[in-house]
Amino acid sequence: MRLRGGGQSKSKQYPENSLELAPEQVNKKHTIIHKSFFIENAFSKINHLNGFTLAEVLITLGIIGVVAAMTLPALVQKQQDKITVTKLKKAYSVISQAYLMARNENGEINNWGFAGNITNSDRDENGVFDSSVYDNSELFWSKLIPYMKVTSTCYDRGTNCKIPSQYNLSGSIRYNKNTTTQIKLADGTVFLGGWLANINCTQTVSCGDFSVDVNGPENKPNTVGKDVFYFAIYQNKIVPYGGNTGSATFDKRCKNGGDGYGCTAWVIYNENLDYLKCPDQLSWDGNTKCK
Repeated sequence: MRLRGGGQSKSKQYPENSLELAPEQVNKKHTIIHKSFFIENAFSKINHLNGFTLAEVLITLGIIGVVAAMTLPALVQKQQDKITVTKLKKAYSVISQAYLMARNENGEINNWGFAGNITNSDRDENGVFDSSVYDNSELFWSKLIPYMKVTSTCYDRGTNCKIPSQYNLSGSIRYNKNTTTQIKLADGTVFLGGWLANINCTQTVSCGDFSVDVNGPENKPNTVGKDVFYFAIYQNKIVPYGGNTGSATFDKRCKNGGDGYGCTAWVIYNENLDYLKCPDQLSWDGNTKCK
C-alpha cells in the first residue's frame, strides 16, 4: 500500500565504486575547480606585472653602466688618495723616529762627520758630483737604517741606482732617468736621495733634504705631490715641505702647480690631495677640502 501525505522520502544511496557522483560531491568538485582556476589566473597576472622584456633589461643595464663609468673613477681615486695619505704619514713617523734615535745615539747631526758643505758647482764636466756628496748621503742614511725595517739599499755613486724619470706637479720633467740613493722599506716605500748641503745647519736653517716615493719609483706616476714627497732635514727634526712659511709654501709650490715641493705638509696635516681637484678653493689658513 502506498502512503500519502508527509512521509519522508529516502535519500538515494550511491555505492562506493559507483561512477555517479552525489549532488554534494559535484558541488565540492566545482568549488575546487573554481578555486584552482582563480589562483592560477591570479599568479598569471602577477607574473605578467612583474616580468621585464629583454629590451627593458638591456636599457636598465645600459643605465647602470653609464652611472658606473661616471662614478667609479672618482671612487677609485678617492681610495688611492687615502692609501697615499696613510703611507706618507707612516713614512714620516718612521723617519722621524729613526732620526731621533740616531741623534740620541750619535749626537747632533753636525757632529756626524760629514765631508763639508755641498753646492751644485761640485760637479765634473759630466754632471757627476764630487765623491763627498755621495759620502754625505751614505753617512746620513747609515745612521738611520738601524732604526728602520729596511729591505734593500743602493748608495748612489753617480752612475748606479738608476730610477725612472721623475716629474714636477706641473707635468714638466724633474729628473730624466736620474740616479740616486734608494732606501727601501718593507712596505714598499722608498726614501730617495739625501742631499746634505749644509753641515752647519741649525734648528731653523736646514741641513739638506730627501724625498719619499710612497709606492716605489718602479710604479707611476713618479710625480712630486702625487706619489713623491719632499722633506727638509734640520738639526733637531725632519720637517715636511709646505705650510705657509719658508721658500716652499703650499700656495707657491703646490696649490698653483709648480714643482710640488709644497704639497707634503698639506697631505700629512689635512689628509687629502684635494689640491689636485679644486686648487682655487683651498688655502693653507682657510678651506682645506673641496666643497
